[in-house]
Formats: sequence, structure tokens, C-alpha cells
Amino acid sequence: SHKRRIFQLSRLAAKICRRMGLDPTHTVFRQVCTANIVERHWVQPEPAPGKPQPGDRPRILVIGDGSGILSGLLKAMFPACSLVLVDIGKSLLYQAHHCQKANPEMNHMLVEEDTDLSQADFLYCPTESLHTLEKLDFDVAVNIASMQEMNTTTIVRYFDFLRRRLKTNNLFYCCNRESKTLVGGEVSEFYNYPWHPGDKVMLEGECPWHRFIVGRPL
Repeated sequence: SHKRRIFQLSRLAAKICRRMGLDPTHTVFRQVCTANIVERHWVQPEPAPGKPQPGDRPRILVIGDGSGILSGLLKAMFPACSLVLVDIGKSLLYQAHHCQKANPEMNHMLVEEDTDLSQADFLYCPTESLHTLEKLDFDVAVNIASMQEMNTTTIVRYFDFLRRRLKTNNLFYCCNRESKTLVGGEVSEFYNYPWHPGDKVMLEGECPWHRFIVGRPL
């Protein structure tokens, strides 16, 4: 479904990949499908009256963005938004490198204490510095295939942060394995994440573009 928009976003993603020096692989196609879901379900806030202020910008939080393609695509789709990327150090460096190659004219910042973070188009935050984002509110949060690598304590830490900092009419897209055994033997269970009974579920089920892959028939 939504093939026409998927094709449009695929062409846009291919342009972003060229600027990043990457190939538009099946992984990129999965990011396109995710971006399309965000676009279809996110009711964007009305602009505040008067002159726009930096703090009024919609803000998207991406936790664990791999090579940074999803963040680059979301920025192209929603130019007024600020993208905040959170990940472990080495992965975050990878994302920052690609996002800066694709958008060299934009404002890229690394989180620091006592810094005005509202000016950033792309804001990079190491996971151990998540507390520095407490001054920001978020409209959308996305996590794909990275919470499945976290232990229960870390997942709870992220959920607690999201429940504090996501705006009331927020959108949280969470796509992870239903179950995975971690190094050390702990089993990460998707349905054991700290969901609340009051959470409104807009979409649930197996993700087809993570379940299947494009390739030659056997």
C-alpha cells in the first residue's frame, strides 16, 4: 500500500545516500517504509502565532539510527524539524559523519552542558549523556532494532526519559524483535517493555519490511 509515496520517498532517499556516499540498499528501503509510517500517523503541531522561535521547532528523537539515513530522510521530509540522534559513541560518530556530508550547510551540534541546543538542525547525543536532553521536548521518537540489544535496565531508562520529555500528542515508533537472548543470557521481550495500559496503540504486529527481504526467488 501507499506505493506512490514509497516510490517518491525512495527517490529522495537515493539522493540523500549519494550525498552521504552510501548505496540505496534494502536497508534504506526499510527506512523509507518507516518514514512513510511516521508521515502518515504524525499530526504535526500548528505553528505558534507571531514570529517563530527556535524552541517552537518540532523535534524528532531517533534512538540508534545505524548509519544516519533515517534521520537524514526525516529532515528532508520535515525541513523545519530538529533531529536529535542518540546512540553509543562509535555509532553516533558514524551517523554524524554521514548527516554532515548530506547537509553541510545545516547546524550540527554535539550535546554539551549549558549550551543552547534549540539552534541545532542535527543534535548528536551519546547515550551516557541522555540527561543533557532533559531541557528539550519531543514530538516524535523512533527506535528500530536497537532496544532489542539493550538489557531491561537500559530500556526502562529510555522509557522513563520518553515519558518525561515526549509531548502530550506524541508519536513513538518502536520496531524491535519480539524476543532475543542477549550476551549473558538475559532475554529481551518486546511485550515486557514498560508499556502503560493507557498507551494508545495505533499500529501493532510483525513489520513486513523487517520480516522479508528483496531478492531473487529460490
